Amino acid sequence: MYTILPVPCVSATFNERVYADEIFRFDGMSAMRDLVAFTTGFLEDAFFPHAPPEIHRHLSHEAQVETFAERSREFGQSAEVKRLWRALFDAVGLDPMAIARDRLRLRFQPSQPRDRPVPRASSTATIAFHRDT
Repeated sequence: MYTILPVPCVSATFNERVYADEIFRFDGMSAMRDLVAFTTGFLEDAFFPHAPPEIHRHLSHEAQVETFAERSREFGQSAEVKRLWRALFDAVGLDPMAIARDRLRLRFQPSQPRDRPVPRASSTATIAFHRDT
């Protein structure tokens, strides 16, 4: 379950509650809509002329791994992503310097036939060894 937290938040209270295993939901955030819209456009541009959910039909597993790693790096280094991520913290009322946080990352899970072992790549290992923060 989650808690709907009013905005603006107090960073110290947010930290205490998140480390007490609470999960928060913020509704109606235009900053989140902006981030989602940017990310959608980023992926549509990156995989053009193919739709992102259909990319596995057009790239081999190896090509998916390589392409996903490149897109993940590009996304993580994007000044616009950093600006939008910061704007989201600002909209919620959280001081990014007062709370523990990660940079925003894209995770991909490349398609793989069921009868083949799944090779691991740090950029695409979305199931093993990660935390949700």
